[in-house]
Amino acid sequence: MREKIRSIVAVIDKIYAIGAIACLIIIVCSCVVQVITRYVINSSLMGTEEISTYGFMWMTMLGIAVCTQKNSHSSIGILNDMLGGRAKTFHKMLIYIAMACGMIVLLVQGVNMMMVAMKQSSPVLRIPMYWIYLCLPTGSIGVLLNLVVHFMDSIADMMHPERSEA
Repeated sequence: MREKIRSIVAVIDKIYAIGAIACLIIIVCSCVVQVITRYVINSSLMGTEEISTYGFMWMTMLGIAVCTQKNSHSSIGILNDMLGGRAKTFHKMLIYIAMACGMIVLLVQGVNMMMVAMKQSSPVLRIPMYWIYLCLPTGSIGVLLNLVVHFMDSIADMMHPERSEA
């Protein structure tokens, strides 16, 4: 069961990673076009700021899920480095629980923002703001799925500590 969940989450993570890379490409292209039109043609192209801003929002939210999957999110590891064995695993589990609480709040508030912005659209491109704020619950769900996998691994490490040290 654990391996099945891990493989499903791995596929979702690949989709998130591809989405984050696509957003980065869109941001770079938008900024390059903006610079060229502003300084070479002396005329600013409308909408490039919005594209960059909204692309950055999506890239960030998709990227946090990918970072969580790889355990490469920012952290202060001084306490974790001092611990060993089951204490270290228990500490990781507490961190995962704290992260999950934060992501649940972000998920709920992101859905609330989507509902509020249902009838709004962006000023220049007229993109429905619903689609922009969808990045909040999407990223939160990705992080929560990865936290479930990490938590299951931590439980297995607690039951079999010799596996976690190998």
